[in-house]
Amino acid sequence: MTTTRELLTAHGIDAHEENGIIAVSGFSSKFAILLFGHPSAPGRTMLQVDALVALADGTNLIESCAGWGDNFDEALATGLRNFSAYSLHQLMSAFFGHQECDQVELEQWSIGGTSWTAHLGGINAFEYEDTGMVPTELIHSDFFTAIESLVKQKALETKPHWLRAYRMYMPGQEPTIEVLLDNEQWPEAEKAVAKLDWTEHPVAWQCRFFMVLTPEGWTGR
Repeated sequence: MTTTRELLTAHGIDAHEENGIIAVSGFSSKFAILLFGHPSAPGRTMLQVDALVALADGTNLIESCAGWGDNFDEALATGLRNFSAYSLHQLMSAFFGHQECDQVELEQWSIGGTSWTAHLGGINAFEYEDTGMVPTELIHSDFFTAIESLVKQKALETKPHWLRAYRMYMPGQEPTIEVLLDNEQWPEAEKAVAKLDWTEHPVAWQCRFFMVLTPEGWTGR
């Protein structure tokens, strides 16, 4: 099974692990994976896989993904695979200098008179029953831009920030919408996502994206 350190070294990052904490040569941030069990159906295992990035100023970034399977190993493998697909590349780009990656798009944003680099991943989506990717037309075209507009109006402290937006639809239920900015719920952004005219799917599905903002001149070293 892939280890936490191997997630980084597989991308050419010089990572060293000691007591579950990973340090990257030349960079000040530390990295770790935390696991939490959740109730699940008999014979199934559900894990919450938290990626923790500890910055030198004492700030802790936490990004969560779910993992599931018939046993612990399967659930962990699923969780690490989801983390790698959803968030890993943005974190490597922002905090560990790995910016030569086709899974991250770098954009220059101006917020409050400061220049920022936005480390962007794609919008990930899947349906729960058929395991195939959700047709792209189900992802509202303004899902990202509605939140981008609000971020660019936000008064941000000049240090790294991160954002995760998530929407899950279950037939017959109100959609679950969560937007976290620096691990804090952002109701204004959640309302903006809820107001969009979404096309629903006959089965349960979700979409999400994760991004990191770093101010001009910040290198993580």
